[in-house]
Amino acid sequence: MVSLKRRYVGSERPLCAELRVDDLSFTVRTGGPAAELVDGAPPAPELVLTGPLRSFGAWIVQGASARALVSEGALAREGPAQALTDLARAFGLRP
Repeated sequence: MVSLKRRYVGSERPLCAELRVDDLSFTVRTGGPAAELVDGAPPAPELVLTGPLRSFGAWIVQGASARALVSEGALAREGPAQALTDLARAFGLRP
């Protein structure tokens, strides 16, 4: 997840997301000049993305599309599709 923080390119709007990777939860907040990434789940995330480490690796490291991973069932999304697009773009990833 540390590599995710370094990939931050900025965001047009603030977003709070929870990434559930295997048995771990991370809070990601975007907006402004820096992203915040901390251990643990936020109280009311706009987006929750759940999946195994290999699926997050496919998205973050290998450049797979987040939407494709969701549609294949490799990742599960709770929340609006636009939030996933905004999260991906904030880190220079494929939505």
